[in-house]
Amino acid sequence: MRTNAIDSLAWRSLCEYQNLMNILIKLNDNDFQEHSEEVMIYTTKLYELDEAKTIRTYHMEMMKKLIERINLCIDEIKSFKINVVKLGD
Repeated sequence: MRTNAIDSLAWRSLCEYQNLMNILIKLNDNDFQEHSEEVMIYTTKLYELDEAKTIRTYHMEMMKKLIERINLCIDEIKSFKINVVKLGD
């Protein structure tokens, strides 16, 4: 049985995930619709988990993957800007 503490942990985890997803969307100039399925899968999985430890473990795994995607996007942006500057010389 889920308690209020577990529900609040799941809610905080979802908020944190959504905030990073918003950053990824902004970096990619994408619409939220393209990422809505990922968020729904994440939300469904959080709903299915009933222990704080498993929620934290799942959340950390998903956050690592999302952070890697954000870092790749930032690296792409940096390399694009460097190439543009080099072309201008």
